[in-house]
Amino acid sequence: MNTTHKRYNIGLIVSDIEDDFSNHICRGVMEESEKMDNNLFIFPVKYLAPLSYFEAHSDILYEYQYNVLLSYAQSKSLDAILLCLSCIGYKTTPDVYRPVLDMFPDTPVILLSCEEEGFPCVMYNNTIGVEEGLTRLICEKGFTKIGMVSGDINNTDVLERFTAYKNALKRYDIPFDESRVVQGGYYEMDKIRIGEWLDAHRDLEAIFCVNDTITKLLYEALKERDIVIGKDIAIFGFDDIEDAAHMNPPLATVRADASLLGAYGVLEMHSLLNNMEQEIPTPVKRSVVPTTYLHRESASGVSVNEPTESINAFQYYKSRYEKMIDMNHKMNIVNRDMLMFGNDSSESYAALTHALSMEEIPSYYLYFLYHPVDNLDPATWNRPANIYLHSYRNGDKITELPRTKQRLSVDEMFNHPHLPAERKTYVLIDIYSREQQYGVFMCELPYEYFHYAEMLCYQISTAVKITSLFDTQKSLMDDKESMVRKLQQENSKLDNISNTDVLTGIYNRRGFLNRLEHALARVDYQNKKALLFYVDLNYLKQINDGFSHEDGDFSIKLCAKALCNVLGTTALVGRIGGDEFVAFLMTDTSAGCYYNKIKEYFTEFNKTSGKPYELTASVGIYPFDIHADLSIDVLLEQADNLLYEDKHIKPAFRTK
Repeated sequence: MNTTHKRYNIGLIVSDIEDDFSNHICRGVMEESEKMDNNLFIFPVKYLAPLSYFEAHSDILYEYQYNVLLSYAQSKSLDAILLCLSCIGYKTTPDVYRPVLDMFPDTPVILLSCEEEGFPCVMYNNTIGVEEGLTRLICEKGFTKIGMVSGDINNTDVLERFTAYKNALKRYDIPFDESRVVQGGYYEMDKIRIGEWLDAHRDLEAIFCVNDTITKLLYEALKERDIVIGKDIAIFGFDDIEDAAHMNPPLATVRADASLLGAYGVLEMHSLLNNMEQEIPTPVKRSVVPTTYLHRESASGVSVNEPTESINAFQYYKSRYEKMIDMNHKMNIVNRDMLMFGNDSSESYAALTHALSMEEIPSYYLYFLYHPVDNLDPATWNRPANIYLHSYRNGDKITELPRTKQRLSVDEMFNHPHLPAERKTYVLIDIYSREQQYGVFMCELPYEYFHYAEMLCYQISTAVKITSLFDTQKSLMDDKESMVRKLQQENSKLDNISNTDVLTGIYNRRGFLNRLEHALARVDYQNKKALLFYVDLNYLKQINDGFSHEDGDFSIKLCAKALCNVLGTTALVGRIGGDEFVAFLMTDTSAGCYYNKIKEYFTEFNKTSGKPYELTASVGIYPFDIHADLSIDVLLEQADNLLYEDKHIKPAFRTK
């Protein structure tokens, strides 16, 4: 272990970690972080796109929910971010994904496989390997009709590979034909487009594919047309993913080690953080990872494998198959245990906690939001300031925290006393159901089981959703029983109670308290500032006795009107006694400002009222921050205490 430097908390933002490129990036960052003794937190989002894109594809309608993880990466407990920006922005344009960089104004960011002005980055040398592969096809095979399956040209890597393709043609005086380039992707619709392009260019002798993952679709499209790869047409790709050497035929490709890209990123980040600590100026740096062309059967038509290649391939797939069977069995057990819930939510969460205790996940942290939060549009998601650590596991020990000890600021999420002292790598898995966000499962998931991350997401989310439904059902039953008891006790009296004060048209006591309770429980009101008003109309008895009850009613209505006009339509205003009024307003404005406005309203009224007496009111205003544990009785008591102080300085009753 390296003990000569501070241990940093590094965040890695990648797209789907089941994708080969992202998966290998993770491996390199994980290995180098372990060598450098840095904690690593992996945020596997999906890809940025407008909501309309997801709505147009029913099979991925709610996949935008994964992008919520970006907001957790803003936590101040991360020292730096490694960001695969072009990967998560693959389905959109730069003007959509570049604002992600603005999410980290105070956190150092290094880009991987992407280049943006003002940010250090680690890039492939996209030119050498591509030009070497094309040179062999042109010079050794004599090919001149060479096509390309490209990606989004806004992606830096794609643009550089496309430029290398054009430059190689130009070097050998082969005219560039734009129609021989098609944009590919990862979905069935992309394979259809590639197939249509192949049908229109039957004369192609060779194809360069921008990456190996898209090449798999090209292989399928060619085989559907009985075009023999390596014989009828030469193919080579880019990346040298794990499956490349085992494809049929083995894929010629440019070896661009994504794990090396990730490792370089950690080294550059570590150097940057060290310089920042020592206040050493660091220029924006572009680091380059070398690439090399690998000639295989798909481009040569002749096997270039070692004699043991087939044996190695068999062992490779056999090992993966055995691990898959073993993990599937354990996942089935997890499914069984998660669904053995009772109607009590505490028992359900305990079952969930213990079901996740499998040796392949040596430690985890189960974070929940205070209430499920709707995320109807990724562009408007507003991450709550706090999160609740329900339970965690370190080794063989499982700890379930009491509710009063669970709350953490999101800024403490990756640096709090419950985390272990030793270095760790964690993967964050979003917990959601349809449009509702529940929280985050942060687990120590070994690299070889990354392809189970999405399965864990669905399993945990299903379990939490079921528990939530049980809670809702229990709450409804409790409310129903309570209502029946109240109806029996109050009988016909309750039929005559309404929420509105007949004289003033504002809320009565019951109506006000019900609306206040609802407002204080709203998720989007939590941690916001508010004011509670307690107002007493002065000298109502003197007005009733000395003038008339009609004047008394007029005075009461005037006081209600004063509060409604001063506080505005967003305020809750109620009459809870003969001359007593209360109000609630969510605002950042000071209590003193509203106190003066209410007083001034009565002063201005008295100047032109034509009444033979002056109307005044005593006012108490209590400022507070909204949170779930507030007591309405305590709020009213605090405002009433301030009202009592104001009564001591009220003016004498004046007549004209």
